[in-house]
Amino acid sequence: MAELQSLIPGDEEPDGDAMLLTQLANGLVSRIPTLCTLKTFYDGKEQVPVKSIPKSTNQSGYAVYQRFVSICQLDLAKAIADAVIHRQRPTGFRLIADKTMRSTKADDMWSQCRMELKSRQMFHDLAVYGNAYALVNKNKLPSHITVLSPWNTYVSSDEDSAVNYW
Repeated sequence: MAELQSLIPGDEEPDGDAMLLTQLANGLVSRIPTLCTLKTFYDGKEQVPVKSIPKSTNQSGYAVYQRFVSICQLDLAKAIADAVIHRQRPTGFRLIADKTMRSTKADDMWSQCRMELKSRQMFHDLAVYGNAYALVNKNKLPSHITVLSPWNTYVSSDEDSAVNYW
């Protein structure tokens, strides 16, 4: 296995920030083929591989089967994911300090940040890609929450660090 080269020239410290950034960037890049496969299934473009045609099929049957595969895409992934996405409804939103009851302040923040729309995008990403990300920034107005795409966001396996490429 080749030694990992830092993305930051001259900063090769084994446990340093440059190596962490390099590992996160490599994780982001290595996940892209999986995201492509998941998107292909969701879009209904994934087809039955021609290799799955039985070897005993004669030549005319083979051609018919190939044609059938090309025109009859079975798009169960979209139906399943959409059923989950459209049925999800947040049951509560509260501030960390709220121990027992929902606060109207938290509900106001939910509305102010337009979370009804943003949660839909996050539910979609979660159902299709298995991950959904949001960035909370108290200084960004009018909304403190930005939904990040799984295509350009990666979180380390220990969930201690993340990278967002833009």
